[in-house]
Amino acid sequence: MVKTVFCDLDGTLVEQPNDITLLASPDHELKLLPGVKEFLHNIDSKRHHLVITTGRKESLRSATIKQLERVGIWYDQLIMGFGGSERVIINNTKWNSDEPTAHAVTVKINEGLLNHDFLESFL
Repeated sequence: MVKTVFCDLDGTLVEQPNDITLLASPDHELKLLPGVKEFLHNIDSKRHHLVITTGRKESLRSATIKQLERVGIWYDQLIMGFGGSERVIINNTKWNSDEPTAHAVTVKINEGLLNHDFLESFL
């Protein structure tokens, strides 16, 4: 079953720099966090949809797209401007099942996804 994966960018897929003004530069080199390359390959190989969410301002879209291309992160949608607040996903069940259709995973900032085998159970 194809799934849609919503994933935060800075601090989750790539290293969150101490100086966030660096994010405004199209030349800023993003650093993939541990396990992210494998995670993205898994999503792609299973034909899941990847929606990247970020607190970066919409005005940084062009720079962000260039940074993502250079580091090899391909996605279906990029949603910007969330700020640093909590995120909540609300979804309905399917007609023929009471099984959950939404899941949430929180990882520590800049830790990466390497030691998160439980992600496999969702994907």
